[in-house]
Amino acid sequence: MTRKNNDTPVSNDMVLNYHLMHPGGDSSPGDPNPAFCVNGTYHLHYILQHPWRDERSFAFVHVTSRDMRHWTWQTTKLQPSFTGHGMFSGTGFITREGRPAAIYHGQASERNHIVIAKDNELSAWEKPYPLEPRTADGAKAEMRHWDPDCFLFNDTYYAISGGRAQPLVKSQDLVHWTYVGDFLKHELPAVAIGEDISCPNFFPLGHRWMLLCISHPFGCRYYIGDWDGENEQFVPETHGRMNWRRPDQSIYETADRDFFAPESVLTPDGRRVMWAWIASLNDEIYQRTIQSLPRELSLADDGSLRIRPLRELESLRYEPVTLKDITVTPH
Repeated sequence: MTRKNNDTPVSNDMVLNYHLMHPGGDSSPGDPNPAFCVNGTYHLHYILQHPWRDERSFAFVHVTSRDMRHWTWQTTKLQPSFTGHGMFSGTGFITREGRPAAIYHGQASERNHIVIAKDNELSAWEKPYPLEPRTADGAKAEMRHWDPDCFLFNDTYYAISGGRAQPLVKSQDLVHWTYVGDFLKHELPAVAIGEDISCPNFFPLGHRWMLLCISHPFGCRYYIGDWDGENEQFVPETHGRMNWRRPDQSIYETADRDFFAPESVLTPDGRRVMWAWIASLNDEIYQRTIQSLPRELSLADDGSLRIRPLRELESLRYEPVTLKDITVTPH
């Protein structure tokens, strides 16, 4: 990554040992974004403040790793001077032809956009283009364009647009999009009235489907259910949270959510691994971009979610201590 004027090095006492952390100064928001594993190399992007035309804008910083522990900063390609707009939240996906692609919201463009990599190193990209959904009769689809996600099912591309409503569109070629309807068949009782679904990431997990997302009031959360391919809707059955408000945090201050803006990738051996932006550990590093340690997601036999530390983190362990026959009593 090319160092910019706002990339003031962080003092050594503020550098975290194991977390992926932006090497410069104030950089929030730090949403992790399009993630891929291509030919054994992991690619992750995250949002960085990136001045453009003397205004506040945003770029996708690009980092790579072979083990999701040691990261190398690459030259930032997805930035406003190339795309023509700032880069807001989105996700990565692989096209039917096996090419890495990203879908994201273009700052102030009122549209979601797709950009396709020219090579497997993600060192060059084709020019992005906006999604312009139409109804079945060819009219312009009236819908809000916000945090998007794209997934492939039975050779059809589907794209979600996040927010309090979650319209779904579909395409056969990533260029011509048709409005489908509501992505979510119904809401669940555990979800508060008015919660949005932003930063969506929808994928198969075991024999079910999982929607990883946030709501701005409450942070990272998820749904588990089934994809109804015939009716083209997600049918959620359970809902859970990955973020909890501390007693000193205001319910109205969304910036105080600690675990935010998730993104995931599928490893070559079939593990679903996620990151999230650690948004507010303390005042000193609030404006730093810090990613959570990677987590592995899986389903238990009863269909509930299981979260484990990334297997590769085991190499960091030393001086092991084994405790046996431990009884944990109620507090």
